[in-house]
Amino acid sequence: GGYSLLSEGTDLTNRRIDTYKTVISGDVNGNNQADSGDCGLLLVKGGIIGIEGVTFQYGYLSNNDAKSNECGSGIYINGNVNSTSVELTDCIIRDCKTEAVNGQGVAGGTAILIASGSSKLNNVKFLDNAADSRGGAIRCNSNKAVVFMNNCLITGNSVRELFGVGIQISSGHICMNNTTIVGNMAKLCITPQSPAVTAPANRGAFGIA
Repeated sequence: GGYSLLSEGTDLTNRRIDTYKTVISGDVNGNNQADSGDCGLLLVKGGIIGIEGVTFQYGYLSNNDAKSNECGSGIYINGNVNSTSVELTDCIIRDCKTEAVNGQGVAGGTAILIASGSSKLNNVKFLDNAADSRGGAIRCNSNKAVVFMNNCLITGNSVRELFGVGIQISSGHICMNNTTIVGNMAKLCITPQSPAVTAPANRGAFGIA
């Protein structure tokens, strides 16, 4: 992303992400918000995918769809842990929503939900995403889920009920460098002090470099 529609040739240096926005949107119904009638954004079952300078927005997942389909509201990764990776650079994931609360492991992780595989995130912003449960922005959901974060921002994200207003780690591994998690919130008073990051005890799941 970040190139003018008038660009010609193979010169990759004339790139302005803020000026020439490349957007992947789930806003099927065209009302500029994530809600019924919209869709999830990206399902990754294998391979190494690199994306730069793209804004992902308005991805949506209902609880009924979560029960019947393999999907997430934002980016859902579920492949061979050794050969499946999504690498994002200079990207934004914003205003996505998941209502999934069922027990099949697909609740939460509104922006990125990893069942098996890895995600390498460099200068990625997670803004104003919302989950009913388990990870307003990111969720790792098995010991085969791996996240590396550098120079990222997680802010304005929320969960309606339980666990990890920013990041929720049911199981897995996450390493963060120069990353800010601030201004995320739980919406119901049953968890007024829900932490920005939740992880299982004694798993070594949360590492900060």
